[in-house]
Formats: sequence, C-alpha cells, structure tokens
Amino acid sequence: MTTLSKGSNGDEVRYLQRLLNWHGSELKIDGIFGNNTEAAVKEFQMKNELLINGIVTDEIWTTLWKQWLLSVTLFIQSDKEDIIMIQNGLNHFGYQLVKDGLYGSKTTNGLRHYKALRQKVPDSNYSKYIENLRNDTTLLNKNPSKKETLVYIANIMIKAGYEFEYVVGMLANSFHEGNVGQFESSNYINNIKIKPAYLKVMDENYGYKDYSGKTIMNVSLNDVENLIKRLAADKWVGKFGLGSIQWTEIRCQRLVEHYRAVAGNNDMITELQAIQAEGNFILEELKDVKWRYIAIYPDWKDAKAKKLYSYKAAEKAAQELCKKYEIPVDKDKKAKERGETAIKIYKIMKPPNRKK
Repeated sequence: MTTLSKGSNGDEVRYLQRLLNWHGSELKIDGIFGNNTEAAVKEFQMKNELLINGIVTDEIWTTLWKQWLLSVTLFIQSDKEDIIMIQNGLNHFGYQLVKDGLYGSKTTNGLRHYKALRQKVPDSNYSKYIENLRNDTTLLNKNPSKKETLVYIANIMIKAGYEFEYVVGMLANSFHEGNVGQFESSNYINNIKIKPAYLKVMDENYGYKDYSGKTIMNVSLNDVENLIKRLAADKWVGKFGLGSIQWTEIRCQRLVEHYRAVAGNNDMITELQAIQAEGNFILEELKDVKWRYIAIYPDWKDAKAKKLYSYKAAEKAAQELCKKYEIPVDKDKKAKERGETAIKIYKIMKPPNRKK
C-alpha cells in the first residue's frame, strides 16, 4: 500500500479511514487526509506502540489490516467497495488479487487461506519438533540433503502459520520425491520400455542427458534457463521434473526463477540457496490465487477441525497434498504411501506432550 500523510487523498485514504473507524475512530469517509485523519492515525500509533508521526507506512497498514481481515466475511451480495477493501488487504499480504470488486473463488479462497493461517492454536514446542527431525537417525540419516530440505521446509511453513500436522503432510510428500535441486533421471537402460515419452523427447531433442540425475548445484544456471526458454518457445513439447517436489512444466519454469532470485548474478547456486529457493516456492504456490492450490489448506483445516492435533490429521494432509498439490502418477496409490510416511514423521517430530 502507498505511504499516506496529511494532504493525501483518494481511495486509499478512504480505506484508511474505514480501517481506523473499525479500530475505534469516528472519521468521515471522504478520502481526504486532513487534521482529523492525522489525529486518528497518531492515536492508533500510540495505542499500538508505534512511532507517533501521523504518517501511514507499510508497518501501519500491516497492523491495520491484519485484525480487520480476520473479522470480515465475504458473500455474494457483498458491497463492491467492501470486496475491494478485502482484495487490497489480502494483496498487502502477498495474495496478488485483481482489485475488481467482484465476488469470486479467488478472493473467497484468499480470505479463507489468510484466516486459516492466522487462526492457529499457539504452541511453544515447534522448535522441539524440528530438533527431533534434525536428530532422527531412523528415516533420513542416509540422506543429509533430504534432511536439511525437510528441516528448512518445516521451519518456514511453521513460521508462515501452517499447522504442524499440515507441515508434516508436506514433508511426507517431499520425502518421496527428489532431492533438493535434483533433475529427473532419464536413464532407463535396464527397462527402456517404461521410459516416459516426454523424457525420450527431452533426451533426443534437448540434450537432456547432460542434466539427467544431476542437481542444479552441478550445472550452469544460465544453461538451465536457456533450456527452459527453448521448452517454452516450443510450448513445452518436452518436460522434466526438478527439485524436492519434482516440479514439472510451467511450475519448473517458476522454480528456476526462484533459483535465480537467490543466486543473483552467479551462474552456480549452492545447496543452501537451492533449499531456500524451493522452500520459498512452496510457500508461494500454497497461497497463489492464480493456481488451484490455495484452497487445499483451508479445506483440510475445516475438515479436520475436530481432530486437528493428531497423526490422523497429518496423514490426511499428506494424502490431500499428494492428490492436489504434488500430483504424481498413480496419485491415489501414492497418497496412501505418503499418508503412512506422514505418520512416521509425526511420531519422529512429536514430543510426548503434543495433544492427540
């Protein structure tokens, strides 16, 4: 949102005035940042122990929006300005909605997702859960890169507000996919008959054998970007899996953009940078209103509301994420397997005092 101060005017000032009134002020909603609005801003800053200067910065917007969004409801007869207010607030927290004032599934699911993230029961033991995962010697001791990936994903998802059981579900899916930065193998020498057609296309037309089975840390990032561009220009005639979730097609392209974001101008990326890129990409996908993934978390949470704090909830999260987010071949069969793995990870991470 724009920084506002005395003399500002327009729709954002109207949103500001409405938010301040919700927080207890009694302003006229006229879109003019005058003396009364400045006084209301200063009072809000004082109540929230913020710098008292009457200037509405990003920090002030965050404080104004976060509780208001939890209080609002969205329904088909909602006023257009109310919907735009909701869209503006959600965009402040990274949901990237079109501010059209129209009731629709993207805005509805964005609001549901926002509320689900911020209505988590406080739990001070999360660091203990992650420590238990890091110290485990039964499941991940033979694959240090996979362990570090899961630890990182667990950390950032918990910090983002996802319930522990849902995080475990994501870890179970990552456990069964590739390692961090890993290119899907096209080496089917011992069973060439089952080699997927898309990998044959990749090997024969795009020189994919130079990448097969390697990791993003062992190849030129510039070369990978050029390969992605060629596939995009050819409308994805071929494809390949990449990373700890084995993202494919347009998702793979977006993942490579995240690798570039953390690598900067460097042509090579480190393992830690790749782990960070993949973790950040997971968070982006789970809340991106342009894709179908945003409803998975609030749907799961609503369905498991009465049995949220249990290995059964983690099992269900793994199954839902397998079918609706990771989406492998034979997803129904693999969902069962990943649900079983979620139970194992849950028992590894869970201290004795976790609620059942």
